[in-house]
Amino acid sequence: MRTEEAAWIGDRLRALDAQRRAAARGNSFVVLNLGSGSRRFREVSKPYIDAGIFDPLRRRGATVVHADLKQEDGVDVSGDLFDPRIQARLRALQPDVVLACNIFEHLDAGLRRRFPAVLDSLLPAGAVLVITAPYSYPYHADPIDTLYRPSPAEICRLFSGYERNSSMAGRCAWCASSSGCCFRSCARSAGSRTRIACSGCSAPIF
Repeated sequence: MRTEEAAWIGDRLRALDAQRRAAARGNSFVVLNLGSGSRRFREVSKPYIDAGIFDPLRRRGATVVHADLKQEDGVDVSGDLFDPRIQARLRALQPDVVLACNIFEHLDAGLRRRFPAVLDSLLPAGAVLVITAPYSYPYHADPIDTLYRPSPAEICRLFSGYERNSSMAGRCAWCASSSGCCFRSCARSAGSRTRIACSGCSAPIF
């Protein structure tokens, strides 16, 4: 994750938290961070991740849950995201936001095809899904890098059932190096989804 990406995500999540509080939706704000890495990764190796996204949310009283395949310090839920038992644990959190940042490039083609359905299964009605992936970024194996570098349009085609909502759109500073989308999960009975887009590049970017 780049510094600009962390700042952009942090700003939008704080704005979303403020909107929820203003709408009297309660003080509970749960952020589920998938593929979180260790505490050392977030706070020492790349300290701007915690400083830009998670620490400000915690200071506002939000609950941040870090999930990763590896069991390490700072990981709250460890295990394979494609394991139904892990999915059930994460679903029980009823997250307001699910972050799936820079995971796609570490999945083989078969898992990439399954990934959108897994993410959708974790989202309660009204929750927000934030997805990012590198667009121009060097090889980085963790444990593998498939060199999958999707454009914003490619990511959004994987979530074609979502509808665009520009209410939280803004100009991002990292379009050239990263791709991403932010989706809002609406009532499942209506089959409706909302996509939040970056006005700076006209493509869905978060």
